[in-house]
Amino acid sequence: MPRLLLACALLLVACGGGPDEATEAPEPSGSDTALRAALPASEIVVDIDPSSLRRATLSRDGEDYRLARVDGWWEVDGRRARIGSWLGHYAPLRADGRATGMAPDSLIFRPDAQVSFLFSDGSARVVSFRRYGDSLAVVARPNGPVYRLAPSRLDALVPLAEALAP
Repeated sequence: MPRLLLACALLLVACGGGPDEATEAPEPSGSDTALRAALPASEIVVDIDPSSLRRATLSRDGEDYRLARVDGWWEVDGRRARIGSWLGHYAPLRADGRATGMAPDSLIFRPDAQVSFLFSDGSARVVSFRRYGDSLAVVARPNGPVYRLAPSRLDALVPLAEALAP
């Protein structure tokens, strides 16, 4: 038994896992608690609670726009927006794995796309994306970790403004 514990500890260290990373993901909330609890915390990039979101700013391909909750409706640049399915991608956003060889700073300071979430309690979360070889790298914390996603997910995660307007 001690050898098994030692082997597990060495495996966690070698793979970059450990107690600190297992607690990085936000606590699950809402009706999907069982599903979220089944996901390894190390694969959850971010978990946004739509009911606590007040505003989001999206930047991609030189286009910046803001989604804001106005009188119970969501608006994109003054027009009503449909964001329910878009927000669903972030509740939680699950990675395909870790991106190796990319520092969090390179995503945060030179992203290809970025989403900034502002919550009703005044807190904020920024999710930065960058094309990386045949993958999409994503980071949601200043010190990483850097996750890997399929590049085809970028359109759903950071859509252009017209995709959200009815």
